[in-house]
Amino acid sequence: MSLGGAAGYAADMALAKNVSVQHVDVEALKRRVWSSGAATIHVSDAHPSHPDFVAVQWWGSLGGLHGIEPAPEKPGARGKHIVSQYYEAFPGHAVRLDQPLDDELMARWKQLARQHGLPEPAVSTTRGDWIRAVFAAAPRADSTGSHSDSN
Repeated sequence: MSLGGAAGYAADMALAKNVSVQHVDVEALKRRVWSSGAATIHVSDAHPSHPDFVAVQWWGSLGGLHGIEPAPEKPGARGKHIVSQYYEAFPGHAVRLDQPLDDELMARWKQLARQHGLPEPAVSTTRGDWIRAVFAAAPRADSTGSHSDSN
């Protein structure tokens, strides 16, 4: 759905604005894809029905989820074996929104927020608090590609 749906959404947005698909606002397109429940990145603990799904997808698209969990000691390792051929999600694909926001990650996220011209949340005790606060304060593009500062 993410690729096929995105192409359809891009065409729809281009028609609505009477522009070529190359001129569709990418941020508005991503938000439309996420709002439909499609993911552009895999996060094992923030599925499409999760209340923070769109915010997590958005923060991840900016690079906020890179390296937040240590890589497995053994390259190519799978998650914990469940049963038969089934395994838990690949290690490192969880955002763990309820985890405390440690100083090292907070420093990285503050730098990322500055790079993107985003306000830093005043108080954030968990990863989820940070992502929700910075997402709520970020300027948004509506589904037609017009930007707005309202949430």
